Amino acid sequence: MSQGNSIELDAEPRSRRHPSRVHERAARGAGLTKPVFRSDGPSPVPHVPASAHDFDFLHGCWVVGNRRRTESLADAGPWAAFETVHTCRPLLNGLGVLAEIEAEDGERLGMLHVLDRDADRWLIHVLSADGTMQPPLRGRFHAGVGEFVGRWPFRGGSVLVRHTWTPAAENPQWAQSFSQDGGRTWQTNWTMAFARVHWPA
Repeated sequence: MSQGNSIELDAEPRSRRHPSRVHERAARGAGLTKPVFRSDGPSPVPHVPASAHDFDFLHGCWVVGNRRRTESLADAGPWAAFETVHTCRPLLNGLGVLAEIEAEDGERLGMLHVLDRDADRWLIHVLSADGTMQPPLRGRFHAGVGEFVGRWPFRGGSVLVRHTWTPAAENPQWAQSFSQDGGRTWQTNWTMAFARVHWPA
């Protein structure tokens, strides 16, 4: 996505920019399940099973303020600010969620969230416009935060990648971080602040 120019992140005047490309969906709330306590150990361990409603908060249309490092894993460097439009819809009664992302320069990206009931977790696939699909990130929500981790190709090798979701009906947050030491330390390289929009009929 274009990072050459900083873009104002004021969503309100831009929210009517693409009414023909996206469709309004009502917010359904966070839909997170309540903790369940296992009794098979000496002390209770809170466990939140993965649910088909975990990503209900994401359904609908959004204008998103992005901040992204211009060079991942650099010790220091500038951040680029830009705006994207996200359209998110459920698949198969919530067993999947497809997010289509469009930047102002026309670049597109997709994120496919798929619930793996047998493994009690979500798989997140990132799709680029050229058909490239990254290996899935795996995880679930716990204590109101979703954490999804996997390993992606990076600079001739690989890097551990983490996506973090903080759900909300109107203003969810997302962040991407990389780790080169097996997850002991993380560097955030991309954040998104969502603002729900309702396109005119």
